[in-house]
Amino acid sequence: MNQVPKKTGLDIDLIMNQAQEAAETYIDFSQEKVDSIVAATYEALFNQRVQLAKMAHEETGIGLWEDKVTKNVIASKYLYEDIKDQKTVGIIREDEERMLVEVAKPIGTIFSITPITNPTSTAIFKILIALKTRNPIIIRPHGAAKKSTIATVKIAYEAALLAGAPLHCIQWIKRSTPEQTLEMMAHRKVALVFATGSVSLVRSAYKSGNPAIGGGPGNVPGYIGKSADIPFAVNQILL
Repeated sequence: MNQVPKKTGLDIDLIMNQAQEAAETYIDFSQEKVDSIVAATYEALFNQRVQLAKMAHEETGIGLWEDKVTKNVIASKYLYEDIKDQKTVGIIREDEERMLVEVAKPIGTIFSITPITNPTSTAIFKILIALKTRNPIIIRPHGAAKKSTIATVKIAYEAALLAGAPLHCIQWIKRSTPEQTLEMMAHRKVALVFATGSVSLVRSAYKSGNPAIGGGPGNVPGYIGKSADIPFAVNQILL
């Protein structure tokens, strides 16, 4: 857990060292142990889906809390149902014809920036896939959505710890300057950057020098083919 002191600043190296320690412990966990941690964390987050949605709406003033409940369900229940039976430990595929064996291995610390638009659902999604793949994750929330995001992260962390997850497998940054955020994205102990937010943020992630996956602004143009069921397609896009 990381509460950023107002006077002394952010100890980035301490945060990264704690994440590395978690990674070194987590790498030895069995598939069964990993799955039990993911299941417990998912359940805790899913049970708070309405409360977290209302918190996000109240804090940001964006959208409808009912829609945010739906997003929390998608990021928790639908995601969990999709990944719960996937193998992420040891041998996950064998190709006898090509004499290839695929072995799952964690990549290391993930540094994640979450947005103002979907603060709780984005955090839920990223935390669950990090836990499933045995990678520690550090969440840096949008400044205007930090209350609801941190509440989400705390629920996940407490549930994961109770299920036996390593200490500091999930950390969060209460506040950081733009310069500190860039420093964390570029830190040598970060294996992957998950950046969800503005175009400039995503560009900064891709320029960090570390592998990055960026998600910029949504509401992109949609193309409907002439053979489509137009009313159905429009309805699905609006949903």
